[in-house]
Amino acid sequence: MMWMRHSPGTRKPLPVCSIPARWQTFRHHGAFKGIAAHAANSPHLGRSALDAVTLMTTGTNFLNEHIIEKARVHYAITNSGGISPNVVQAQAEVLYLIRAPEMTDVQHIYDRVAKIAEGAALMTETTVECRFDKACSSYLPNRTLENAMYQALSHFGTPEWNSEELAFAKQIQATLTSNDRQNSLNNIAATGGENGKVFALRHRETVLANEVAPYAATDNVLAASTDVGDVSWKLPVAQCFSPCFCRRLHRYIRGNWLARGEHLLLIKECCWRRKLWQQPQSISSLIQGYCKNANKSISK
Repeated sequence: MMWMRHSPGTRKPLPVCSIPARWQTFRHHGAFKGIAAHAANSPHLGRSALDAVTLMTTGTNFLNEHIIEKARVHYAITNSGGISPNVVQAQAEVLYLIRAPEMTDVQHIYDRVAKIAEGAALMTETTVECRFDKACSSYLPNRTLENAMYQALSHFGTPEWNSEELAFAKQIQATLTSNDRQNSLNNIAATGGENGKVFALRHRETVLANEVAPYAATDNVLAASTDVGDVSWKLPVAQCFSPCFCRRLHRYIRGNWLARGEHLLLIKECCWRRKLWQQPQSISSLIQGYCKNANKSISK
């Protein structure tokens, strides 16, 4: 049995136990090799690996229009071949991340991306190696364990914030845009069913969480990925978003809090969730719920 907490961000900045399933991911490198040449004096002798990467990214961008709605294809050029524009680049590399709800979807999209890589190599007379990087399984929620966590959350409530912590959170929140604020409200409203919508409106101006969000199991799939998904196929797992950052602050910039030395908020939150983990729960019901959910997902 595993408990996993996630510090909240723009999506879930309040204590939440109903965590949707997450997507499968697959990361791979597209490494191209060509022939170097002087770009002005002898361009006809060169075979540009950078051109191949450019063609591949163009092709996959068009591919995004022809895959299932819930899938995503992301990329980052990790090696452009060098910093000299007067050289035909002999090597270049791009890293791809494919997301989709099911592994069969990921595999189908990967096969098409690999064909695009081969086409880019053919057009530029270069060679390409598609190299696996890493992958994550989809996350399999355990509703029995989530409900146990919610009961503990409701029993203990949220941490008590002092005036200094609230003032600091307001300073951080003031740096965010109106789009950040609206996105936060929309995501909170999607938690807890109809009660979640009421909860979101009630906390429009909340800076640090002072109430536990309502719990409601959901079949929605969160457009994100985590290696916790791999663990969830081996044993029962429950996740929650815990309150230690101001509402609307995106999780990818929350490190700014620690960088400024405001670590007491995190320490207080850690002590709070330690209480949750000490609550007993029936192991048999956890296993039954886990097996039922796993079999349902496998049958898909």
